[in-house]
Amino acid sequence: MAKTEKRIVYKAGITRSPSDFLCGDGELAECINLTTDNEELKVVMQPEEFMTGLTGTQKLIAVHKFSGDERFIISDSDSIKWGTKNDNGEFVTAKDDQEQDIVLFTASGTATAQVIGKFLIFSDEAGLHYFLWGDGLYKDFGNAIPEPEMEFVIVDGAWGETTASHNKYIESLKAGGVITVTTQRGSGGVDELVVVPSDGKQEEYNNLMTGLYSKCLTEIRRIKCFSRPFAVCFALELYNGKYLYISNPVMLFPSVSKNCIGIYNNTNDYASVEVQYCKLGFKGNYDYSEWSDLVKGVVVFASRESAICDISGDQHPKSGSNMEWYNGIYSNRVIVANTSQYRKLSESTEEGTVQYFLPLNSFDERDILSDLKSSAVFYKLFNAGLSGSDNFAMANDYIDTHVLENLETQDQLGTIDFFNHCQLVPEIISSYNSRLLLGNVKRGFFPGFSQFLPYHNSNEHEIDAYVYIRTDSGERVVHNSYSTYEKQGYYFYYPDPRAYLVTIFVDGVEWRTMDLKEHPLLNGAYYFDALPSEDNEQTFEESSQSENAPDVNMTPELLESRLYVSEVNNPFAFYSRGVKTVGGGRIVGLALLTTSLSQGQFGQFPVIVFTNEGIWTMQVNGEGYLEPAQPMSRDVCINANGILETDGAVFFVSKKGLMLIVGNSTGNISVKCVTEQMKGAAFNTYSIGTGDPIGTDTEWETIIRDCADSRGFLEYIRDESCFLAYDYIEGRILIINPSYWYCYVFNMKDESVSKLMLSEVFTGAVKSYPDYLLQGNSSRKVFSLYSAKDETEVIGRHLAFLMTRPMKLSGPTGVSSLRELANVGYWDKANGSVVKTEVYVSDNLFNWYKVESRFGAAAKYYRIALFIKMKMTERLSGTIIREQERRSDNVRM
Repeated sequence: MAKTEKRIVYKAGITRSPSDFLCGDGELAECINLTTDNEELKVVMQPEEFMTGLTGTQKLIAVHKFSGDERFIISDSDSIKWGTKNDNGEFVTAKDDQEQDIVLFTASGTATAQVIGKFLIFSDEAGLHYFLWGDGLYKDFGNAIPEPEMEFVIVDGAWGETTASHNKYIESLKAGGVITVTTQRGSGGVDELVVVPSDGKQEEYNNLMTGLYSKCLTEIRRIKCFSRPFAVCFALELYNGKYLYISNPVMLFPSVSKNCIGIYNNTNDYASVEVQYCKLGFKGNYDYSEWSDLVKGVVVFASRESAICDISGDQHPKSGSNMEWYNGIYSNRVIVANTSQYRKLSESTEEGTVQYFLPLNSFDERDILSDLKSSAVFYKLFNAGLSGSDNFAMANDYIDTHVLENLETQDQLGTIDFFNHCQLVPEIISSYNSRLLLGNVKRGFFPGFSQFLPYHNSNEHEIDAYVYIRTDSGERVVHNSYSTYEKQGYYFYYPDPRAYLVTIFVDGVEWRTMDLKEHPLLNGAYYFDALPSEDNEQTFEESSQSENAPDVNMTPELLESRLYVSEVNNPFAFYSRGVKTVGGGRIVGLALLTTSLSQGQFGQFPVIVFTNEGIWTMQVNGEGYLEPAQPMSRDVCINANGILETDGAVFFVSKKGLMLIVGNSTGNISVKCVTEQMKGAAFNTYSIGTGDPIGTDTEWETIIRDCADSRGFLEYIRDESCFLAYDYIEGRILIINPSYWYCYVFNMKDESVSKLMLSEVFTGAVKSYPDYLLQGNSSRKVFSLYSAKDETEVIGRHLAFLMTRPMKLSGPTGVSSLRELANVGYWDKANGSVVKTEVYVSDNLFNWYKVESRFGAAAKYYRIALFIKMKMTERLSGTIIREQERRSDNVRM
């Protein structure tokens, strides 16, 4: 038989598929400390020692780079600390003035960290924690921007805080004969004086009275005061002009329903209109001076005033009992003259002058109530500044000139995001384009507001409000407790349209239950069925229902499929337009894919969302927020630690193995498994052969034994503790499982897989672009994948090992015998570099025998084992085999 020569190139790396019977010559059963490089093999460089000094339970969890410095964030048991690296490469914990370790906060469970500019943000079981770097330290900004507290009163009005006499504004004008005083026979048969429009002067009378009334209103607005019922609310104004923590509408009543009288001076033929008005008072307990980078101040908004006088039709002076409503407002100035039903003022400017009341038509109280209920547009009234006070201030000192005169031209308050008040506890945090991203969120419930209608009792009462809310995950009962002088039960508001009932306890006793209905425009639920009355002290009769308080259930809602996107450069603010539902499953991870995915498309789908039902791409809408673009794949990420962002690609772990997300030239995104070759049974190289284990009594024994594969690649990578790290320089991915001394190395250039015997077991990876930092389990040292030396600078030789899968050499039939075998490549044999060869043979693919002489041995299958000691710069190019075919009439089986 003729001799044939064949060159074996080890470029495929480790493979487990197809089976040993079909695998190609040159595929590897084992490849330790080697990786492919232009169809050659080179030694894999170990991670470089980067930082020492961490001890005990101290674990690196984040690196914060800002202003040219980098700070290392660690967890020490449940204490979150920070420090720097000194010139000796040692971690130095930041200390306070007493030389004690600075503890940023105590974590509840495992804390994860995210960096956005100078903000360092943590997430744990208690929620989000914000810290701002500046002046050499981290300032604690708590769990959220604190909500402002503000209280409103009307001053010198019908229901004001003071007992001062009411403010009134009067406009007068010569009647010019449009008004006539005449005598009419009353119902009792007695003649009465009656004021009426003169014959043919109805329109002039209308214009006269409504014009005087309008002038009064204009002047009241000019002096920055209020005369008719209206609503106010307040919110934080952020640096970008948006608003956060919008309060409930607070109803204010300068008068309840009627505050205007008309007066006719019969002697001098003068008509006058008198309107009662008040000032707006406020106080607030807040201080945002330390938040000035984000917050402009607390802004107060007002609705337009509700009309209480109907000036659209003919005006008719009232007489008789129809005028009784004046008594409630002007009882200190009105008397009954000679028991007749018309009214006249007791205060005459000169003796003998008679003044008659000329009231305007008034709206029914039900109409006023309906108008107040529909108040949904709020206009910017004034900015109360960054700091509040416990003392009342007058709003007219803050309202700019002409604002009230042109209120409806001021900036409007946009959509009210009622969920701003709820605490968010995310399982997943990430960032994109200076926005914080939250996934798999638990959203808590806001207890509620405490001021609704500042109409006061003389005594303070303790209020407990229990609000019932229907949610997708069951009913919730939210409890709010507060002390107030405010009369209860006229008006109530809760900022969630799903609320349907409120039960109020006063001083510990159940008082009443009120049905809530969804407000059509304000994203809330309310009760408002009556205008306030004049009672000085509200009575609270016990309810006939049980006096036992309801069971409170404020269990957070689990919003597993919602992606929350914050405002740009403001990780505190989350609005409803930035909350998107991604599929119907649970979000398990997020990744950024911000480099070009296809020709002409740069970052078209910058964020990838992994759910337990598949993968979604997210695109940026016109407002800069993310929204779902399309479901991309049914492949499911089984381990959030197995998500890895690289340049132009995202890797993740599924049950199939290591998966790759990339774009293509047609603009589509594709998902594929890049470790198909690893789907197969494990092969324990260390136990091959019928004699002693391979490598026994050699310097290679340890790496062969500790890298022995007994579980298989898929079981290794599916482990929840498995994680990925990116070697930016070498273009490789380390697949690390803390239960093993070795990791898998995925070469991104040719998608080959090999193994790396680690210097120690690593417990986690921290991204610090372009670096990935690994922490050792026993030494607690931190190692770098980016800071490693160039291979030309690394001294010494390194051990490596490979073993081929079964080689058939002469084809699918027959038996062959080895005649010659030579390893080729570039290594310095004369100065200690080694490539040592062993040959194993088998006739059935299961029983393998080491042959002492590899020349002339005849067998159906061959394995080559190479024991290598090389420098980083040396290469193994392959193996040249000369073999002679024998008994070609026998089919290899």
